[in-house]
Amino acid sequence: MKGLQLKINDVLLTGAIEKGSTSVLLTCRDGVWQVSFASLNETAMVSYIWHFSDLKEGDKLSVAYIDVEEDTALSPAEIRDHESQEMMDQLSLKTYYQLKEELIREGLLPKAY
Repeated sequence: MKGLQLKINDVLLTGAIEKGSTSVLLTCRDGVWQVSFASLNETAMVSYIWHFSDLKEGDKLSVAYIDVEEDTALSPAEIRDHESQEMMDQLSLKTYYQLKEELIREGLLPKAY
């Protein structure tokens, strides 16, 4: 099976999926750069999060397209089943609290809210 190998400084990460897509995304939000390394199955209903983190200035990244042996044990940091209503509710609640915290930090909501 084909996959990607992401190296962040000296940490080597591998991600692959038999049928679906695997990607490395770099994003910048509010001046903070982040790296996301994930796979999505062919039905787009299950996400495998291999790695997600903020980047620091000077971090070195490299990506390689590799052949992953079938018996290689891949361990995602998180699996999100988008068909599971319970999991989607938990994700929505987590996002709500993150946004609430951000609004409080920016002074748009009072701290006691």
